Amino acid sequence: MSELADKIEDLTKSFQDGFDASLIGKGMSVSTLPVSLPQPEQFAKLPIQAFAAAMGIPLRILLGNETGERASTQDIREFNDTIEARRTQQTRPLLRALIERLQACGVFRHQDIGLQWQALDALTSEQRLNRAKAMAAVNASEGTAVFSTEEIRDTAGY
Repeated sequence: MSELADKIEDLTKSFQDGFDASLIGKGMSVSTLPVSLPQPEQFAKLPIQAFAAAMGIPLRILLGNETGERASTQDIREFNDTIEARRTQQTRPLLRALIERLQACGVFRHQDIGLQWQALDALTSEQRLNRAKAMAAVNASEGTAVFSTEEIRDTAGY
């Protein structure tokens, strides 16, 4: 009798593991149990929104859009303002304190050290070149130099 029970257990295990598509059971009725898995979005959405709100990051910037669109210009501008404020109010004082401590320990000479970051709203090289082309086009259409060559080169980043 235990041999029969072992065979049934083996069949059941292989059925549960997905190796067999059928289960043989004499005098038994067997049916699959319906499984409805919850979507992970409903569990993840609230903590992500709370994180974005706590850190001051717009959701569009944090997650992107499902349609593949970029975050709006206003969202990017607001987030850049937030980053600039953090740089000024939090990061700069912390770095100054670190530098002063390192100077006191003799790691750096005592001198005035400036802290600078690249502007977050700075134009990309492609945008600078496009702007320079537009300036050159204005000069060509006007027939006179509205913008100097130096201004155009400076705008292009040269």
